[in-house]
Amino acid sequence: MNNIDNLYFLKYAEAFIMSALFIAVGYILNSQDPCFLENRINISLFFLATLTLFFGWTGLLSFIIVYSLAMKTLYTTFDVYQLLQLSILGLILYLFQYVWDTKIKKQIVKEEYLSQKLSENSSAFYTLKASYDRLEKDYITKPFSLKDSLKKIINLTTNQNRGAKSEFLKFLSQIYQVRKSMMVTYEKGEIREFYSLDKSDNFNQNDILIKRALSENIPVYIDFNDNNQSSYLAVIPVISKEREKISLLVIKDMLFSSFNKDTLLQISVIFTYFVQSLEKKRFMELHGCNRPYLDEMFAFELCKLQQIEKLYDIPSSMITIKSTNREFMKKLLSIIKKEKRVIELIQTLTVNKTNYVIIVLFPFSNTSNVEGFLSRLKSKFTYIESKDFSYKIGDIKKNKIENLLE
Repeated sequence: MNNIDNLYFLKYAEAFIMSALFIAVGYILNSQDPCFLENRINISLFFLATLTLFFGWTGLLSFIIVYSLAMKTLYTTFDVYQLLQLSILGLILYLFQYVWDTKIKKQIVKEEYLSQKLSENSSAFYTLKASYDRLEKDYITKPFSLKDSLKKIINLTTNQNRGAKSEFLKFLSQIYQVRKSMMVTYEKGEIREFYSLDKSDNFNQNDILIKRALSENIPVYIDFNDNNQSSYLAVIPVISKEREKISLLVIKDMLFSSFNKDTLLQISVIFTYFVQSLEKKRFMELHGCNRPYLDEMFAFELCKLQQIEKLYDIPSSMITIKSTNREFMKKLLSIIKKEKRVIELIQTLTVNKTNYVIIVLFPFSNTSNVEGFLSRLKSKFTYIESKDFSYKIGDIKKNKIENLLE
C-alpha cells in the first residue's frame, strides 16, 4: 500500500470513527433518539456539513453509511425523508468543497512552480556570480567558468548518473579542496543511493549532523565548540519538489583554510544547482521534452507547463510571431523583453534562413491574456498590421508548438 492509499484509508477511518462517535454521543444523551430525528434543531445537519467540508466525499459517504446503519438498527421505522434531506444537502456541500479544494490545489501548484523558478534562478545567479568571482581571483593561473564546468558534468546521460556524481565530487575536490565527500539519496525516509570516490567510505546515518540536516532541511556545519562532535564537517540537503526525495552532500574532510562560510555557501548553492539540473534532465527524458530546435530551458518549461495543465487543468498559452523583416524582428524582440513579465519565456528561431520567429510562453495565462499582450505590441508598431507579419496564439495543451510554427 503506497502513501496515497494510506492517506485515503486514514481519511475514511477518521470520518467513520467521528460519525460513530456522533451516534454514540447521541445515544448517551438520548437513547430513544440517538440520531436527533425529533430535535427541533437538527444537529445531524451541522455535523454532516462539518464532515463534508473538511473531508469532502469521504466525510459525506462515511456519515451517510453510519447514519443509515444507526437508523436501521436503533429505530423501529426507517426515516427515508431525513436520509434524503441529508444526502441532498451533503451533495450540495460536497460540490462547494470540491470547487473550493480544486482552486486551492491550483493555487498551490502555481506557487510551487513560481517558488521552484525562484530557487532555480537564484542558484543559477549565485553560481554565475561565484564563477566570475573565482575567475577574477585566478584568471592568470587557471581561468574557468563554474557554470560551464557544471554543464559538462550534467550533460552526461542519465545512464551515466553515477558518472555525473563522480565528476561532481572530483569537481569539488579540484575547485574547493574537498578531500573526502559523498552523496546520499533518501527516498521516502530510506537510503536509496550512496556514492563516494573512496570505496572504503561508510555512511553513518545516525550522525548528529545527518539527523539535523534531515529534520531541519537546511545546510548544517560542525561546531568545534560543541562536545557532541560529528564525523563530518558539513551536510547539505536538497529536497525534491515532491518532498519524498532528499539528496545529501556530506563533506568529511577538506582543506582547513577553505573551511569558511563563503566557500560552504558556494558549495551549497552549486550542489543545489547540480541536483536541480539532474532532476530537470530526467524529467525531460521521461516526458520526451527534448526538441532540437528549442533551447533546453524553454523546452523544459514548455513541457512542465503542459504536464501541469494536463494534471490540474491550469491553462498556459503562447504566441508565435513570424516575419521576413529581420530588422523589424530585432526591434520587436527588444520591446517584447521590456513588456513581458519575469516568468514569461522567449525563444527565437530562424526558419529556412529567411523567416524569423519569436515564441513567447505565458505560464498560467489564457489566450485572452495573450491577446492583450499583442494589443500592447500593436500600439507600438504599425508594421504589425502588414502582410509580411503573421502570428498565432494557442493554448499549449490543445496546440502543439509544431502546429503554431506552420
